[in-house]
Amino acid sequence: MIMKRLLITLFMLVVFLGYSSILAGEITKPRQQEIKKFVQEECTLCHGENLEGDIGPPLQNYNLRLIPNDYIAEYIRIGRPGTKMRSWISQFTEEDLHWLVLWLKRERVNWNHTVTNEGRGCSRTKHNC
Repeated sequence: MIMKRLLITLFMLVVFLGYSSILAGEITKPRQQEIKKFVQEECTLCHGENLEGDIGPPLQNYNLRLIPNDYIAEYIRIGRPGTKMRSWISQFTEEDLHWLVLWLKRERVNWNHTVTNEGRGCSRTKHNC
């Protein structure tokens, strides 16, 4: 009986670890670059040129370190009702969100340019994000 429980527990552990590794799988380098470009073009409109905060809160790694990863991913996924933060669920897979949150927490973002709406067909300004 003990052996049977041990085998069942071991099986469940293997299934869980396999499922977790699928969710936390690596995304390709080109997709990583697409996500970084998205952050640079879209997120900086409200969160500041270097994500230091503006209309939206700062998203630099030292600001995010105490916030759970799932919490950050959920905000990106569903937005924040009552604020200008909209849902980005159509832009990212679960793997993308996992990678994005880890990247934001790992890197100190510093782009040496100003993000503009020119040439992107975008009518948004940072005052109507």
